Amino acid sequence: MDKVTLTTKQLKELKHFIYARGFREPEVQAEILDHFACKVEEKLAKEPKLDLNTAMREAHAEFGYSGFLSIKASLDLSTRRKYKHIYWQEVKKMLMSPLYLILIMVLGYGVYEGSVWADVNKVYDFLGFNLMRSSITLLMLLALIGKFIALKTLRKKSSYYMQMANSINTIPFVFLWLVIPPTSPAKSEKEMIVKAAFTTFFVICFILDYIASYKMLRMAEQDYKEFEEQQQQSLL
Repeated sequence: MDKVTLTTKQLKELKHFIYARGFREPEVQAEILDHFACKVEEKLAKEPKLDLNTAMREAHAEFGYSGFLSIKASLDLSTRRKYKHIYWQEVKKMLMSPLYLILIMVLGYGVYEGSVWADVNKVYDFLGFNLMRSSITLLMLLALIGKFIALKTLRKKSSYYMQMANSINTIPFVFLWLVIPPTSPAKSEKEMIVKAAFTTFFVICFILDYIASYKMLRMAEQDYKEFEEQQQQSLL
């Protein structure tokens, strides 16, 4: 049995076949094409008289009821794992960095003392909340709005890698903050300390998450650039 290698024209036919089944992302198409082309080549090698369309249909049937979805599901899983690993690696790097640790301790101390000071001196905002903690809430919301706007801009040139990286479920700090809002004035010294400690912990975690997520998305952007370069080189 002679080995069959598909021509550029035949590969384009396979890409059209994949596209017609709803797979639009170039990265996903490339992954499916690798598996699909191998099966089509096997079919043509076994039956040289078989036409390409028949070989494609038979090869596609061999993927089972789910068709190419099984390949995409496997790619989704491995890609999410990759970016989740990158995210936690970035968090680890920051926690292992002397510079970041010093900044975290200084920031944590400032937030804790500021929160306690506002409660002790009854420094509240116009709603009657602890000014330090309500200011942190406002800054957090502004940071999230800025992130949302940045992601909206990126979606115009969004890639599969960016989508997968953005889908990573990092620690739900925002929901934690909303479930246990420490903005109201402390009624006792114990409550004051607990709220100040919680605010400090939250701010540190939020900043670590924000920076790690940003670096993860930048890595996804770089992955897409490399993918585009590989695709262009394959056409030469």
